[in-house]
Amino acid sequence: MNKKYNKNILYLCLFESFLSMTFQRGIFILFLISLGLTNSKIGLLQSALFFTIFLSEIPTGIVGDKLGRKKTLIMGIILNIASLVIIISYNSFIMIFISFILEGIAMAFFSGTGSALFYDSLKLMGKEEKYLKYSGNMGTLTNIIMGLSIAIGPFLKDISWQFVYKSNLVAVLCSGVFLLFVYDNKEDYAGKSDSEDVPFFKEITNFFKENRKFKLELFIIGTSIIEATSAYYYILCQSLFGSQDISIKKIGIIYGVLQIMSGLMYKLAISINSKYTISKISIYSIMVSIIGFSIIIFDNSLLTLVTLLIITAISDILYISKDNYIQKSISSNIRGSLLSIVSFITSVIIGMVYLIFGKLGDVFTPNLTMVFLVVPNILALVILNRYFKFKNTSKNIYLKNLTLMEKND
Repeated sequence: MNKKYNKNILYLCLFESFLSMTFQRGIFILFLISLGLTNSKIGLLQSALFFTIFLSEIPTGIVGDKLGRKKTLIMGIILNIASLVIIISYNSFIMIFISFILEGIAMAFFSGTGSALFYDSLKLMGKEEKYLKYSGNMGTLTNIIMGLSIAIGPFLKDISWQFVYKSNLVAVLCSGVFLLFVYDNKEDYAGKSDSEDVPFFKEITNFFKENRKFKLELFIIGTSIIEATSAYYYILCQSLFGSQDISIKKIGIIYGVLQIMSGLMYKLAISINSKYTISKISIYSIMVSIIGFSIIIFDNSLLTLVTLLIITAISDILYISKDNYIQKSISSNIRGSLLSIVSFITSVIIGMVYLIFGKLGDVFTPNLTMVFLVVPNILALVILNRYFKFKNTSKNIYLKNLTLMEKND
């Protein structure tokens, strides 16, 4: 047990809490619309964001494992600050595009590296079995803070749009300060695998070869499709509410409450994971999402709100379950890289969804565009059904062979 990591959980929680103060999150689409950007351009910006994450995920994950996770997170903070400074200083499409790209790289530095450092801090403290509990508590805290920030955002907007982003900039600076107190020594988790003599990149390829019989990539792709459609729906509901004559302040409050509710979902996810298998959680999540997207055809603000609440809750529970499921399969020395590969796949799919549905949004009404999200969810249902079928078949074959070996002995 390494006592040097005892305070890491506190400092990482403070780091994540201030990083969660994204006051613009619930209204940034409205900010882009106020600049005269079309749905296609907004879709292009969002696609640029996620394709940048896609290109940066694996390199930043490797940097986190090889250079050190604290240093990698600090790089992310610097890029995040640069992104906010640009969007505060300029309103041209080109500069906003650059800002989104920098934000995407920053998010890639944060994604796998942050959760890898959190998990391994617990592991080095001898508490890795409590990861779901600790991550659930942190998720609850950060989502409540984000929810309050989102709700405050529209009131800050009354001062100016710039003030909204300046407030976020101050919060990011504070998160960077707490990050400086985090303890990280890459030697503590480097080489902590069952095959310490295997080269780093070979270790990564071996992981996927070992899991090929279970078709783990199908699980990642299927769950990523659900995340992508839910993320698109979450963001574009801002314009859907706008078309239904909901005021900016009300939209901000809606998204604030929604984010607080997401925090509570982390608590619920812990209970759900103790009672149900990942297969049931995944399949039921998709079925509920399909029903939710289908009824958006009825262009009603209350129905939109209820559906948004349900789909966001389902997405949060599935994300937490997926993270816990994958974390347990990864060795420490390649954890950041493999989590980045998972985020890499998710980012590609999210980028494709934004491009395709951004174009559809210019042709169809917002609510009809949302209904089309049923299609990728049906695809995700087919993919995950296939994955769990492969997994159960492989498991049964393994148990059968094990039984035969025991009888022969």
